[in-house]
Amino acid sequence: MRRFIFTAICIAAATAANAHDWYQDTIDPQTKFKCCGGSDCRAIPRSSVRSRIDGGYTYLPHDFTIPRDRVQESPDGQYHICESTYVVTNQLYWRCFFAPRVNVSMTANPSLTMRLYAPDPHALTGKRNPPPVTKAAAASALTAQ
Repeated sequence: MRRFIFTAICIAAATAANAHDWYQDTIDPQTKFKCCGGSDCRAIPRSSVRSRIDGGYTYLPHDFTIPRDRVQESPDGQYHICESTYVVTNQLYWRCFFAPRVNVSMTANPSLTMRLYAPDPHALTGKRNPPPVTKAAAASALTAQ
């Protein structure tokens, strides 16, 4: 029985370590700091994430605002966040944010395909969120550039 328990613990530890390995090499695209300090990154539920009209996100439990230029692609189709605590104030802050990616084609021309980070389909129904961006608005924004 002890051997079984020991084996189960070893398998669980190895699985948790492998699931966390991909965070180790990630770096915030703006700050250039490492995302993970060893145990501060984790998957978060879609229900805790809200899409913003500017392409960023809000992480609700702590009301963190994540700008679009700091959102990274999630390799497993889930949302993830890396958090840490300031030593002096003991205040929680986010280091890195990962969102699922979706390819959206605005025209029949495949060279004009945009990559967007997928919002939670239920996130845009809340009162705190702005209305979703329409295809026409996105197309006019692309032609304006």
